[in-house]
Amino acid sequence: MQLKEALKLGTLRKRNDGMSELAIVGAVPACSLLKNVFPYLRAKKSTASLVFEIADKLSKVNSEGDFIEVCKLVDKVAEFTDSRGRTNTSALVLKTFGMARGGVAPAPVSPPLGRGNPAPKGHAAPQSAPVPTFCGHGAQ
Repeated sequence: MQLKEALKLGTLRKRNDGMSELAIVGAVPACSLLKNVFPYLRAKKSTASLVFEIADKLSKVNSEGDFIEVCKLVDKVAEFTDSRGRTNTSALVLKTFGMARGGVAPAPVSPPLGRGNPAPKGHAAPQSAPVPTFCGHGAQ
């Protein structure tokens, strides 16, 4: 509760397992917070870098293909977070775009990883995270 009050953003939710989550909606507020905590991250630095990349690419979406690329990056983030209830995936977006055009839906993308879903052979999180961009403005 003190963190939410100090940040003055987000919605706090208490989970059934005793943990709490702070949900921050929107690329600018999320990137702003991540930019401030990024130097102190250890375990989730590569995930935070993906979030910066998503925000940057999302601001430059000009086509269905661009949007699908962003959706695939979101799928990668979901592999390393607690997203068991997630239903909106790049596969669903691809299917929806195919149906909207009256075409055949493309082949589905592999399901997101998560708790209980082991990583495919040769698939792992990056070991070191690059210095992120901050919603297109650099991390400095």
